[in-house]
Amino acid sequence: MSRGLTTAQKTEVAKTTLKTRTLVTISLDPVVRFLANDSAASLVVDSNTYYARMIKTSGIETSLDGTTDSMVVSLSDIAQEFAATVATNGDVLTNTACKVEEAIFDGDSTTILGDPVLLFDGKINKIQLTAKSLIFTVERILNNYSSLSPNIVFDVNCQWKFKDSKCGYSGGETKCDKTLTRCKALSNVTNFGGYPSVVVPTPTK
Repeated sequence: MSRGLTTAQKTEVAKTTLKTRTLVTISLDPVVRFLANDSAASLVVDSNTYYARMIKTSGIETSLDGTTDSMVVSLSDIAQEFAATVATNGDVLTNTACKVEEAIFDGDSTTILGDPVLLFDGKINKIQLTAKSLIFTVERILNNYSSLSPNIVFDVNCQWKFKDSKCGYSGGETKCDKTLTRCKALSNVTNFGGYPSVVVPTPTK
């Protein structure tokens, strides 16, 4: 858990009596935040109010096909606030973004050291309402993230746009057919964005 922690957080972690609390944020409108606490006291962190609840979380589990990670979260609902919300507005929780964090406190104070440590985030699913609790699963689809890196096209012809920064050609010519032959004629082979060794499939009739 020490990776990415601040010096102050590491100091608290090293103590024999470490005070941490689980934080649960549900991105409804408005956003609802909860703090694991057995008292009724809420806590304000960075102008955000966290309401005290008994909170239980499971470990992170991965589906058998490896496509989904999930964590089960249980929030006390003795006052039946969630039950009332669902009864009035319907199921507003399913597919709502949710994150579970761990906050490290400065000793016995109510001051949180640094940023909370993210334990898990995803979308809410599989909601259960009991007389005393709201139980739901937070799911993260592992194969649903967009790539942040540029895509590379493996083709015999150049993939760059003529005269852009990757092409690098700044001469007086105005046309390029993206072939290696043309790139050689323009004396720009070092910036050629194609892969001449790629085998071009031969159509069969």
